[in-house]
Amino acid sequence: RALGEPPASGVTTGEVDDLGIDRCQGAKVLLAEDDAVNRELAQELLMDCGVEVDAVADGLLDGDPIVETQDRGGIADRQRAAPGQLYGGPMLTLVNAGTASASEILAGALQDSGRSPLAGSRTFGKGLIQTLINLSDGSGLAVTVARYLTPSGRDIQNQGIEPDVRLPQPEPLEPDGEGDSWLQDAAGLLVAGLSAPVP
Repeated sequence: RALGEPPASGVTTGEVDDLGIDRCQGAKVLLAEDDAVNRELAQELLMDCGVEVDAVADGLLDGDPIVETQDRGGIADRQRAAPGQLYGGPMLTLVNAGTASASEILAGALQDSGRSPLAGSRTFGKGLIQTLINLSDGSGLAVTVARYLTPSGRDIQNQGIEPDVRLPQPEPLEPDGEGDSWLQDAAGLLVAGLSAPVP
């Protein structure tokens, strides 16, 4: 891919690697390193669309909060990533209206912690935890028992998460395919961020 000039940090564009996070739900993380551990992690995530958000967060967040669940009584429980990281380098996360559930929680955690900027379009906005009660006639009743909040306390239900950088519409019809302008734009943003002077 032509991503522009090589960054001043010495990382070349050929070292930009793709890491799919819960790709069934529409999130994608671009990493700016290429080593055996990152390739192995990427392969595991690409093969398993039912990946657990805490397993992915443990590889990217160093003990930072992942999500807060708040029950109907207002009692909150905060989940944190395990200490340590598999990858600590620069990254950028692509999101869109299909980014929901686990990938939306992860995107919020990455943005709130400052670990990764988000690019793309607003996420889906699914932040409720529901339980199903079976009724005697065979039907069911979904009851909301709690809600997800991002680590900074943002309620995402029906609002989603606004990316740091909005990418041009329309979205690519074939994500990861030839002519995926969003992937090219995101890679360019990542490379530009690597070459920017450190304040």
